[in-house]
Amino acid sequence: ATLIERGLIDAYCRRAGDPFAAVLRNDGFGLRLGDFHSELEGTTPDEYLPEDPRRSITVRHTVAHDDPLTDDEIDPGQRANDDLPMSLAEYVEADGVDHFKLKLFGEVERDLERLERIATVLDDRLGDDYVATMDANEGFDDAGAFREFWEAFRSRDALDTLRANTRYVEQPLPRHEAFTDDTAAVLAEWSDRPAIIV
Repeated sequence: ATLIERGLIDAYCRRAGDPFAAVLRNDGFGLRLGDFHSELEGTTPDEYLPEDPRRSITVRHTVAHDDPLTDDEIDPGQRANDDLPMSLAEYVEADGVDHFKLKLFGEVERDLERLERIATVLDDRLGDDYVATMDANEGFDDAGAFREFWEAFRSRDALDTLRANTRYVEQPLPRHEAFTDDTAAVLAEWSDRPAIIV
C-alpha cells in the first residue's frame, strides 16, 4: 500500500509541477492535521516545516537477523562477485556508515548474544561515534517480556556503548498488546524505559 501511496504522491507532484517539499509545505495534499492530533486543529504544514527542505539525509544501515557481521561469517562461495561490502564490518569500513537499525528476535538471550557481536564490530571500528535504533517487529509477547530484555541489555558491560547510543526501540510489542491496560501499567511504573515507537 505504501508504494501505491508513493506513486500517487509522485504523480500529483509531477502534475502540479512542484517538488514534494513545496507541495507539502503549501498544503497541496489538503492535510487535515487535526485528524492526526486534536491539538493541531486549524494549523497548516507550513507552520511546522522549514522554508527550505534539507539537502542531505543520514543513511541508516539495517542489520537484519542473518546478516553477516564480519568477513569470516561469509562463505567464500556465497560472496558476490562485485567488490561491494557484504558484512557489517565491511559496510562500516567501505561506506563510512554510522547510523544503524538493529533487528531483534524478541528472545532475550539470542538478542543479547547477537547485540554483543554487533557492538564489538561497531565499538572496534567507530568507538562511541555511532547511532543505533532497534526494531523488534512486534517480537516480544508483552511489555513485561520487553522490559526483561531491556533490563538484561542494560546489565551487560559489553553493551554499554551500544546502549548509550541507542535512540529508541521500534515495535517491541504485538499490536494487540500495545495499548492494553496491562501494557500501560508496566510502562507507567517503568521510569527508565527506553524511547519506544509503537
